[in-house]
This record gives sequence, structure tokens and C-alpha cells, in this order.
Amino acid sequence: MGFDPGPKLLASTLDVRKSEVAEMDQRLEGGISPSTLRSPRMDDRPTWRHLPGTEALEERVADDHFREILSRGSRPFRQLKDKEAFLLKNRLLAEDPLTLQAVGDELKISRERARQIEKRVLTKLKAY
Repeated sequence: MGFDPGPKLLASTLDVRKSEVAEMDQRLEGGISPSTLRSPRMDDRPTWRHLPGTEALEERVADDHFREILSRGSRPFRQLKDKEAFLLKNRLLAEDPLTLQAVGDELKISRERARQIEKRVLTKLKAY
């Protein structure tokens, strides 16, 4: 209609209280009230993990999904060391995988050592 309705107009049109409109507006904008932080959740993840941050949404979802894969209880994934997990995430499962040289630089190891760790991870995955 060419104008931005305020909470008072929305409340009267929808036949609800103004406070309910303000609460819904806060929810839609991603704001979280202190009472929401204290409320119980269906899953065991802490509520603060769902607060909006500077990290891109896709990256957060991917990280959460990666952690979920690692924590599912399958033996090879639980036993991955830090370097193996980094290699799995950033080389084998990444949409834009790092090169062995980039992995080596990040982990402060040689390219050949990164290749050996990658081979060990692939062996564990095949065994799984």
C-alpha cells in the first residue's frame, strides 16, 4: 500500500496486542530475548550456538553439520586427530578444496606429510 505499518496499526488489523506484534517482529529480525536464552531446548546444543554472529550462515551450518558427522558415534570419525579432521574438512569434503601445499602451510607440515595424512584418512573412511 506504499507505507510501512507500525506495530499499533498491525496490532489493530490483526486483532492482537501491540506487545505480541513487537515480539514477533523481534523474532523475525533474529533478536533473542533473555527469556529465550533460559528456555529449554529439544536438542542438547546450547542456545548461545544459535545467536546471530559475524560468521556467514552457510559457514555456521556447514560447521555444525561437520561437527555432527564427527560426533555421530562412528569409530573412524571419533578417532580422527586434529590434522586428520582439518584435512577431511578442508580438502576431502570441501566444495573448494585446499591444495596439499596450502594444507601443509596451514598445519605447518610438508606437502608430502599432508599427502600421507590424507591417505591415512581415506584408508579409515574406506574401512568404515
